[in-house]
Amino acid sequence: MASIGRDKNGHRRILFVGENGRRNTIRLGKCTEKQAEAFKIRIEALIAARITGQQDDEVSRWVAGLPDHIHTRIAKTGLLSPRQHRSESLNSFLQRYIANQADRKPNTRNSYEQARRWLVRCFGEHRPINQITAADAGEFVQFMVGNGLAARSSARRKTGLAKQFFKAAIREGVYRGSNPFEGLPCNVRADKSRQAFIERETIEKVIDACPNAEWRLMVALARYGGLRVNTEPPELRWSEIDWVTGTMRVRSPKTEHIDGHGSRIIPIFLELRPYLEDAYKLAEPGAEFVITTYRQKNANLRTTFEKIIRRAGVKPWPKLWHNLRASRQTELCRRHPEHVVCDWMGNSRSVAREHYLQVTDADIQRALDKPCNGGQVEDGGAAQNAAQQPAEMARSNPQMPTGQSGKVPDLRAFADTCSDLHENQMRPAGVEPATFGSVDRRSIQLSYERMSMCFPAPLTNGLLSSTCREMQGFNEIFNPPLIRFSSAGAPVVPPEIRIW
Repeated sequence: MASIGRDKNGHRRILFVGENGRRNTIRLGKCTEKQAEAFKIRIEALIAARITGQQDDEVSRWVAGLPDHIHTRIAKTGLLSPRQHRSESLNSFLQRYIANQADRKPNTRNSYEQARRWLVRCFGEHRPINQITAADAGEFVQFMVGNGLAARSSARRKTGLAKQFFKAAIREGVYRGSNPFEGLPCNVRADKSRQAFIERETIEKVIDACPNAEWRLMVALARYGGLRVNTEPPELRWSEIDWVTGTMRVRSPKTEHIDGHGSRIIPIFLELRPYLEDAYKLAEPGAEFVITTYRQKNANLRTTFEKIIRRAGVKPWPKLWHNLRASRQTELCRRHPEHVVCDWMGNSRSVAREHYLQVTDADIQRALDKPCNGGQVEDGGAAQNAAQQPAEMARSNPQMPTGQSGKVPDLRAFADTCSDLHENQMRPAGVEPATFGSVDRRSIQLSYERMSMCFPAPLTNGLLSSTCREMQGFNEIFNPPLIRFSSAGAPVVPPEIRIW
């Protein structure tokens, strides 16, 4: 009833004659002969079902599991009816998706809810999700930026959430086709224009304007401890502050889902310790938490903090709390290795370099005031650089007099004037001792004088006699005879061939 055809490129197809007498083709693409044979059997079962009006359960399950594109190809031949896809509205799907994310943190779910409101506001509450196209996705980005809902970086973050929503819709079969938000930039980039380094003089004025010790401590924890103000200070416990070792444990709700990043140990920095001690003296007996007033995670600390800054006579800077933390990491990286500072701050090197580390006016002034010290970092490697001796400049004269150089004066008398070694070229013959009677040719090193010092006279005379007699015949042919023998048979070595 059906047959398997093969194209020139190796792809296979199923051929059969339909009810209308026309020859139909279902292209399978690249597959094995066995797979094509199994597919042919299923097509023959569908043809039989069209004739008899009955379809067994096994074929029904096979049809239900077919991908959309294969089902559409079979439906075009008349063997199957086109699938009826349910059209769910965008708002309905997003509400259902967010409701199923009960294991997410509250702040994460708030971000999901905000992205849902903006999507519904842009496309409409009753817009079917299947009607959202790639062009609509681009309009959503312009909608957020144009209406002042988000800056470019925040718009990219919401674009990433929208891509996540539609990926889930595709997985559930609610949305057909490729992800419309695929290809849109969603990675968050640092906005350098909103970075600000908060000097210590500035933050001290702000701390003095704080209404109580708890507020002074929170500002100090952000600027001198590098803590994430909204989440980490409320988790500080007095039992986890070790005054003896000078360390404290900081719990991080933001990174607790990562193995080994639920908490970190940081030093009680000298700038932070006075404010921590003041809060400890004012704490109630038996108090567990360091921060007792502003413990709600949704507390609006930014508005109150901005009022404190203005009260201190300081102009508010962008990203009030984040730039305090970034200023501290920038300071610490000048004195400590980067991996150590990142461990204290609870972030990675890539995140620190992209969003935290800053180039300040003090860095530029330091470069203008002091020359580079051999490419070494001055602050971060001070101990190492102090142990290193700076490289001497090339010279062609003797060493400097005592007092200007640290060399030992007793050895200076033996020093000779330095000369360029490239001017004295080596002979092409090498560095071995010269062959007897030759200047440019070399032979093995022989030191008759040292041999006579190391061996007894009879042994030395006998060894040298046998060796030198054999060499004398060679020398008499090519060179004038240089070695003579005494009446006792001992060789007489001229002084000019004593090499050592």
